[in-house]
Amino acid sequence: MLQGDSQEVVGAWGGASASDADRCARVHRTLRRIVKARGALDASEAAALREAQDVKLWRAYGYASLIEYLEIEMGYTPRVALERLRVATAIEELPAIGEAMSQGELSFSAARELTSHRDSLGAR
Repeated sequence: MLQGDSQEVVGAWGGASASDADRCARVHRTLRRIVKARGALDASEAAALREAQDVKLWRAYGYASLIEYLEIEMGYTPRVALERLRVATAIEELPAIGEAMSQGELSFSAARELTSHRDSLGAR
């Protein structure tokens, strides 16, 4: 999960100039916006993957499976494709995780770990 904005940049740099601290703060804000946007995109992708399963999208494009479609059309390795599908399915049953992803508060990798832990406990 993302941590709150740090106001400790100036203090952490000690002798750094104010312009260096300003630049660090700007880059920090930029990186946080990117992470938030990526989380929202991951949540959107998960919803699209669930819909792709429902409509059997791979058949319309001549693939043998959704995994093959994801490999060829999206460039995912088989393992990544399986993980993306697993998380997409799991967050449908765990809406708080899906919402946190949509808000950019939870990364895909964190959602993957949380849903993996859930699956290992047999809570399918």
